[in-house]
Amino acid sequence: MIGILWVLASLPTIAQPVVTLSGPDQIKIGTSTIVKVFIDKTTNLSGPARLELEIPENWVVENYPGEIATFKQKGNKATIVWLEFPARDSVSITAMLKLSSKSETGSFMVNACFDYFEKGQIKKVKAQAKQITISRYFSRF
Repeated sequence: MIGILWVLASLPTIAQPVVTLSGPDQIKIGTSTIVKVFIDKTTNLSGPARLELEIPENWVVENYPGEIATFKQKGNKATIVWLEFPARDSVSITAMLKLSSKSETGSFMVNACFDYFEKGQIKKVKAQAKQITISRYFSRF
């Protein structure tokens, strides 16, 4: 039994990027907010990659400053595609989200999924979803 544990402990672990999504907990109807996605490479990642943000219906990504990448929004999904993922250890993506004055109030989830190639296979890493509460007025509590 100890021999099996020793073999398992000595096997190399396959690292994957760490994807973190951050943004405010609350936003007022008719305003904009910034959501950031951080991708920390824990492996030698290169080649094409894609980040997909899934946002609530009727939200719009106003601008996308930054990396040399292709950006598009279709419906409630915003996609950023790199033909060659940046060589840096960490990449930060900033998205400005705008809510119309007709947006509904309540709690909504923003999701992020990062796809990349490793040894000819597509790998996916999801960030922990970010809950954002939409209100007509800000609450300090």
